[in-house]
Amino acid sequence: MIQSVPLKRLITRITVAAALVVVLALGAFSWLALGVFDRQLEPALSAKAATVGRLAADAVERALSLGVPFDRLVGVGELLETQRRTHAEIRWIAVRDAQGRILFRTGVPPERPDSYVSSAVPIVLTGETVGAVVVGSDPAFVHERQLDIVYDILTSFVISLVIAVEVVVVVLALLLSDRIDRLRAWASRVAAGLPVSARPMRESRDEIGSFLTLFVEEARAPGAAMRGPATDGMAPAAESLNAIRLPLLAFFFSHEMSRPFLPQLAASLYEPLLDLPRDMAVALPFTIYLVAMVLLTPVGSRLTERFGARQVFLAGMLPAVLGYLGSALATSLPELVLARVFNGIGYALVSVAALAHIAALTGPRNRAHGIALFAGASIIASVSGSAVGGILAQRIGFASTFAVSIGLAALAAVLTLTLMPKRPENVPPVARASSLRVLADLLRNRRFLAVTLLSAIPLQVSTTGFLVFLAPLYLTELGLGPAAVGRTLMTYFVAIIFLQPSLARYADAHAAHRLFASTGGLLAAFGMVCVALTPGMWTMVFAMCVFGIGSAMISPMLIAILLDGTRTECARHGQANVLGSFRLVERGGGALGPMIAAALLSSFGFADAIGLLGTGALVLGLLFATAGLKLARPDDGDAGALQRP
Repeated sequence: MIQSVPLKRLITRITVAAALVVVLALGAFSWLALGVFDRQLEPALSAKAATVGRLAADAVERALSLGVPFDRLVGVGELLETQRRTHAEIRWIAVRDAQGRILFRTGVPPERPDSYVSSAVPIVLTGETVGAVVVGSDPAFVHERQLDIVYDILTSFVISLVIAVEVVVVVLALLLSDRIDRLRAWASRVAAGLPVSARPMRESRDEIGSFLTLFVEEARAPGAAMRGPATDGMAPAAESLNAIRLPLLAFFFSHEMSRPFLPQLAASLYEPLLDLPRDMAVALPFTIYLVAMVLLTPVGSRLTERFGARQVFLAGMLPAVLGYLGSALATSLPELVLARVFNGIGYALVSVAALAHIAALTGPRNRAHGIALFAGASIIASVSGSAVGGILAQRIGFASTFAVSIGLAALAAVLTLTLMPKRPENVPPVARASSLRVLADLLRNRRFLAVTLLSAIPLQVSTTGFLVFLAPLYLTELGLGPAAVGRTLMTYFVAIIFLQPSLARYADAHAAHRLFASTGGLLAAFGMVCVALTPGMWTMVFAMCVFGIGSAMISPMLIAILLDGTRTECARHGQANVLGSFRLVERGGGALGPMIAAALLSSFGFADAIGLLGTGALVLGLLFATAGLKLARPDDGDAGALQRP
């Protein structure tokens, strides 16, 4: 028996050490950046106030030069009010005479005006000072800007730390732990007389790779005992699941950067279109995006079966980049809708290829964990992308943020070429069938219907309607900017990051997939209902967190339940085709989410629309928790229909 070594402890120590280095570096940089901001803020505000005061003083001087008495000037109040409303950092503006009496004023000065005067610009007539324009900055504005900078720095700090740790973990897994775990598994198989892969690692040229190659050659030498295939459902794969994590992270990051501001961008481009109400028209980019994703999902499945996950993954980058470029250049709502079509095509190809790759390398005992890797990359990117996208959109604009997305998609393509194998080994050939035939077979399966209609589709409708469409708009309505919207959306993704991996492992170990899925559906619905009961920003934060916990309990479990309940269909059509059909139905339902949310918004307003979405999800969640769990349980006769893919 192979003796275990404290490898996980070593990897943990390396990861912690790397995280500490990142923390120290980012902490020093953040402190310096905050100091620079504090030093530059007050001079910048004083310069802005002086400019505003000079404009007003020039107008007053021109009027006085025409002989109009100081106390009979007309339109000065309106001029001052226009200047104050144009510049949010200005709290009040006053015009006073040489004796200090205030003749005109806009805004409410504090009890001690001199304590907040940023600039006093003299009014000069024929070389004599006859008065002054006094401009006072808003202390609340200054405080808000300071808090915004602190929040942005802290957000960037956390995101950088999360990404750095993820990269370190993936690199260590690819270079060390995965190959040592594979060596242990192969040694156990050799001891049991089971076959070993002929290709231990793709292009492994370091010391560990050389040893693995030598080990396999010796194990496959004539006379080595080989008694047939593994039957434990978790046979060692020649390629690592971790190889896809970094490409997925980069692609999903690029995809999620527009989440905080895309509804705002669509609203800013609104124009009467096909006599649609404003809310319905603003929902079009989201709905058309999801429709494009739905239509390309079966195509992606067929392409994956024919060309392999790596090629389809790479192919999905091109339409995604075109979508980002089109969104950056869009000057009307139809142009944005067209760009989102390309984004939907790219996301469909990449996600189907990634899921097929994971399904090919996992078995019944570790499938939920494999799906959690996919979901984990998506969630980490969602946390990082939504927050960074909001910050960048507020600082450099929407178009420049899409340019950053293009760069990240290019990085994902490079990582795919570097890390992902051309084709995983040991993927059994399957008979090809049309997408309609696969879907027809699945629609006759009551377990498939229970999972999709009572859990998967309600979750997708809630996600696209609430998280993607209503939440950013509602938070903007509450007065939050893109950066603050991104930070609020982070609470949903942070809950998933911390909970989903451990929940997936627990569900795998205790066969608790159905229990977790039903509980998560009820929890996510409860979060949305709370918004209708107590509207407000903090309720939205709570709802995001609870919705994230519920989603963490559902997402990886549904794939495990689906593949467990469709063993016969998977054996007949292949897991990629079954997953593609599932995504087709799931996303088809999800495409209705933005339009349903827009219709509810037009009739009931933000809070009630979110609450009604939650009520519908709650009803379907209760049905899944009662009737759905029984239907989703596979028959005893299906137990041996499908072994490891």
